[in-house]
Amino acid sequence: MLLHHWNLGQFVWSPDSRWLAYELQDNEYNSDIYILSVEEGKSVNISRHPNNDINPSWSVDGRALAFPSQRDGRNFNICYLFLRKADDEKSKADWQDEEDAKYDAPQKPDEKPKEQKGEKEPVQIDFEDIHDRVRQITRYVGGVQELALSPDSKKIAFRSSYQGQSDLYVIGWDGSDEKRLTTGGASPSDIRWSGDGNSLTFLSRARISRVAASGGTVQSTDFSAQMRVALSAEREYLFDAVWRTLNEEFSDPLFHGTDWASMRLKYRPYLQYVTEDRDFSAVIYLMLGELNSSHVGFTPRQSTNLESTETGMLGVVWANARDGEGLLIESVIPNTPAARSDVNLKPGERVLAINGKRLTPTINVWELLNGTVGEKTTLLVHAIDGRERTVILRPISPADFRRARYEHWTKRNRQWVEQQSGGGLGYVHIQGMGELNVHEFIRQLHAVAYGKKGLLIDVRFNGGGWTTDYLLAILMAKRHAYTISRGGEPGGGYAHSRRCDQHGQTHADRR
Repeated sequence: MLLHHWNLGQFVWSPDSRWLAYELQDNEYNSDIYILSVEEGKSVNISRHPNNDINPSWSVDGRALAFPSQRDGRNFNICYLFLRKADDEKSKADWQDEEDAKYDAPQKPDEKPKEQKGEKEPVQIDFEDIHDRVRQITRYVGGVQELALSPDSKKIAFRSSYQGQSDLYVIGWDGSDEKRLTTGGASPSDIRWSGDGNSLTFLSRARISRVAASGGTVQSTDFSAQMRVALSAEREYLFDAVWRTLNEEFSDPLFHGTDWASMRLKYRPYLQYVTEDRDFSAVIYLMLGELNSSHVGFTPRQSTNLESTETGMLGVVWANARDGEGLLIESVIPNTPAARSDVNLKPGERVLAINGKRLTPTINVWELLNGTVGEKTTLLVHAIDGRERTVILRPISPADFRRARYEHWTKRNRQWVEQQSGGGLGYVHIQGMGELNVHEFIRQLHAVAYGKKGLLIDVRFNGGGWTTDYLLAILMAKRHAYTISRGGEPGGGYAHSRRCDQHGQTHADRR
């Protein structure tokens, strides 16, 4: 055994197979890049950084490593490391001279390059202060999500959304000559160089695509396929996978006193009664709840590369009552197609037909709305006064509907808090603990808490994350100084970028 660790990440062999580069987390869950000598069994931390360094890639000649690193905040950017000190000391002109020497050197007629002989130049590494030679190549706010070194190790292909859309880029190992190869949000994945380094292949929207490394038109291979899924068998497999994952990786080997093996036998029989994904998730969560543990969850994996047909959402919530014709509208969510002034659906009205198809007790309304996102859809509506009318709208996606419903929910909560407090309290809901949630919290804090006597912070249904300390630092920082301009009010504010951490400002009065 070369290495054993509780949380070993990605690893890759050196070109000469004498070294392993790998990522490894410490007890504070920070990941660094290590290099292991296969012959000596000795590992060296070559990144030594307090934020995560992950997924190393060797250059073909074994003289350098590239890896994504969180050197600027939470975003990953590209780092490049020369393994030999002498290589790190070379200037760009020195590298060009070395390249020119390869072409100028005479070659014997019967001599074959080492690469053709199947031999690899031994990898040499100078470990002394190696972490000080790590160079950050990119500094994008949107970060870098995937990278691949070219065969000559001079270029790095990568995916990034720093210009607003997720696309493919190429950059030199020294950060020069950046080129954007795709536009429009191609979301490339599984990026690979051709053997000659002249082109790149990648997956984009379930298509195998190819583009020249120098730029040009993207060529895609079109194909279509259908897949039939046995949902009951798939759910059984997923259930077992969830149970097995917790069985092998749950932090407490005693499972908080729960007989974990019996939990599988207890909840697996429920699967025969499951007909919808949400019911399946409910069974999973019932089983996970037996562990009495925080931060344990289940999210079905969905491939972003597969195109699927979405079910359109009108923007209404159906009533549970199934008496009478059609479906009864219980409520209408603002900022959805149903709430538009030219549609104006109302609670208490009934939808009798969709695109000419009557809603009978045996008709599934979601089947009628499948594939209607963004498409003109006709509804026959029975109004409260007994009259019928026809309206046309374009349904939105389930994700957009959930967003609108969430915004409506938070707005009602905010109004209720302000009414109950006589305008003295502000209300903020924190939906999750990710970086974007922090920025949204800061925006809401300024918008709804400025001038208030207090703030009600709602964390119900919070999806979790890692930003708790950031939020507490923003809320609990004590006033230690203030800045005043001539004509300004004494005891005023402090430069907002220094009132809290890097995530921004808070103007709520915390004196």
